[in-house]
Amino acid sequence: MRLILEGVEAGGPIADVLDEVSDNMRAIKMIKRERKSATAQQISFLAMASLFAGPFVMGVVGGLPNVMEAVAGGMADLPLTEIQGVVRALTFYVFAQAVAAGMMMGVTMYGDFKKGFKFAIPMGIFALAVYSIVQKIMPKMVTMF
Repeated sequence: MRLILEGVEAGGPIADVLDEVSDNMRAIKMIKRERKSATAQQISFLAMASLFAGPFVMGVVGGLPNVMEAVAGGMADLPLTEIQGVVRALTFYVFAQAVAAGMMMGVTMYGDFKKGFKFAIPMGIFALAVYSIVQKIMPKMVTMF
């Protein structure tokens, strides 16, 4: 409204002012749609990487000690206590990565990391679930062959 009043006060024809305002509004809407599309792609990547890809890979790595133990059949003297420390570190890493991705989603979507708290904990729990499932199932699948 202010733009129209300024255009009329400057002596411009009202039709030209209205045409220019409508063009500007269309351009702003198009920019918002493009931005929303780009944001959705970034959010999808963060979600897939932190909820599936990362926990899957770490679950495979975390399940390797069980595979080594099953293959060795108790014959080898494996340092499983040291390896379990690494597995615990992987578990923490999976949770921390998902929580951090939730915070990044808040920044990407809303411009404020505090709004990412609503994503952080559920994402951490889901990532831990994927990690645990892969860690438990992978050794059984490998030792079947």
